Amino acid sequence: MYDLNKAVELNPKNTKYLKRLALLHLSIGNFGNADNLLQKCINLEPKDSTHLVDHNKVKEHIKNYESLIEFKGKEDWKRCEELCDKLLKEITDFTALKAIYVEILLENVKIQEALNFITSKLTSEERSNEEFEYLTLLALYYEGKYDKARSVLSILLNRTKDNEKLNHLWRILKEIESQKEKANEVFKAGKYQEAIELYTKLLELDPKNNSFNSTIYSNRALCYQKLNQMMEALRDVNKSISLNERYWKAYVRRGNIYMLLKMYDEARYDYQRVKEAEPSNKDVLKLLEEAKKEEQKAKKRDYYQILGIGKEASQDEVRKAYKKLALKWHPDRNNTSEEQKKMAEKNFRDINDAYSVLSDTQKKQQYDSGVDPLNPEEAQGMDGSGMHFGGNAEDIFKVFFGGGGQNSKYYNF
Repeated sequence: MYDLNKAVELNPKNTKYLKRLALLHLSIGNFGNADNLLQKCINLEPKDSTHLVDHNKVKEHIKNYESLIEFKGKEDWKRCEELCDKLLKEITDFTALKAIYVEILLENVKIQEALNFITSKLTSEERSNEEFEYLTLLALYYEGKYDKARSVLSILLNRTKDNEKLNHLWRILKEIESQKEKANEVFKAGKYQEAIELYTKLLELDPKNNSFNSTIYSNRALCYQKLNQMMEALRDVNKSISLNERYWKAYVRRGNIYMLLKMYDEARYDYQRVKEAEPSNKDVLKLLEEAKKEEQKAKKRDYYQILGIGKEASQDEVRKAYKKLALKWHPDRNNTSEEQKKMAEKNFRDINDAYSVLSDTQKKQQYDSGVDPLNPEEAQGMDGSGMHFGGNAEDIFKVFFGGGGQNSKYYNF
């Protein structure tokens, strides 16, 4: 930097020196200086198009950095990571940007990537910087390497004993280790409700630790599953995945819950994602095959079982069974959570499909003879009677209840 400044001072019209100095300022995040120097190059040599190209690049970097700060304020960490990746390709020595990038990786639960970046992309001087020491500590803590985190934390506390941020983290570390061990022991003993209470307390310790909280939500989901509280289990495992999209154990757990709920298509999707991420995982390959088999079998639906009636049921019994179940599972009555609504929508479709077949004499005869008129493969070659009654589940509901739509008394649940 000193030499280039001196060269420009001695020869202020040398665009080669000006551009080199501009790029050096750019690399350390001095955007304003880089912008001014390249503007001088344009003024000195307006016919040289390369100056304008370089100047526009700097303007783009400035715009991306301003957007980065904006999205960081909004906690849009995925967008922040994309912008950081772009900026760091050319702005290689901007220490503040490196710190932001490590913070973003930790927010996106890319902990190993953060540690690798600290090790390989920082200078020894930067690694000894107080901010990066704290970020390294956080990375070790988020990754669950509590012994290493405690060791680093001890060193930092010895240096600044009155640092409240470090003291707070020390207390959290102690609480996490003791409470997690207790919660896991209670779970192993089959005391699932007590384990739920302990896992809930663990979730209150550090809302910022997405990696840890993702694991705890997944553990609590398993407790709910053991207690056959499937909507609660599904809610927790969805939260687990939202906190850490690469926590593959949670996808397997959600797939298992979907299997129990007979939502085989959703289970297959989750197992498939894990297979793509961990192709050598033999256990998930077995689960995926099982989901595919069950999905195939589920295409042959038992409409009598869906409505909870026998094969000799009268049309009046079919109507009564449909009315009871359609009101129970209508999505408008089951919208307290996304999980509940999704389950209701599936059941509502199945109930209406069952009614559309069993309430129609011709379709019922076809179904009883072994052909499902709603299954395109089985109904191939049939006439229009093989189509869904009314077009869709809501149409059946409206026709059955008089077609009053949202103003009908049957919608006022």
